[in-house]
Amino acid sequence: MSNQKTISTAQLYRNLMLRAKNLVLQPRSEWATVRSERKNLNEVLSEFSLPLISLVTLATFLNILVNHQGFNFELALKHAALIFTSLFGGLYLAWLLLKTVRSATGVLGDKNQIFELAAYASGFWYLILLLTALVPELTMLNFLALYSFYILWTYMEEIPGISREHKGLLTLLVGFSIHFLPLLVRQILFNLIHF
Repeated sequence: MSNQKTISTAQLYRNLMLRAKNLVLQPRSEWATVRSERKNLNEVLSEFSLPLISLVTLATFLNILVNHQGFNFELALKHAALIFTSLFGGLYLAWLLLKTVRSATGVLGDKNQIFELAAYASGFWYLILLLTALVPELTMLNFLALYSFYILWTYMEEIPGISREHKGLLTLLVGFSIHFLPLLVRQILFNLIHF
């Protein structure tokens, strides 16, 4: 039997947006809160990553449905599936890569802490994707995804026992993995689906 309490969908999204806002505006204190909560992988996935990825997927579906001639439901569904799979698959691949880095270096904590790092650091980029899916004219906001590297750096600063240079390399590795791997999955799937 699970000890986890049930919350409403509205409360889930309020908590999610509060976490995302705090990670963007005050990342140091929010990372301290994240560390103190000690959530497992499934809790982070169900309370943060999947709801946020679902919002991006829904926004993509609506964007394609409304902004393409003839309300092409099939095309909108394909794009939504492509986005969901690329974001979820990319997050999973980033987690696997970071687990390998942990095995090689001995830093970054256990598998739950590694997933927290990948999931919460991806949150800002997911918010940007959500905004650009809702308002395609805001595509220039994609450059703001570089702020994710600062959010990651604030996490790395608190890791004891490694040099500043290694923290910088880990920041770059995590940042590129959470941004590049979903794009790689998306491109591979795009080539397979043939829109």
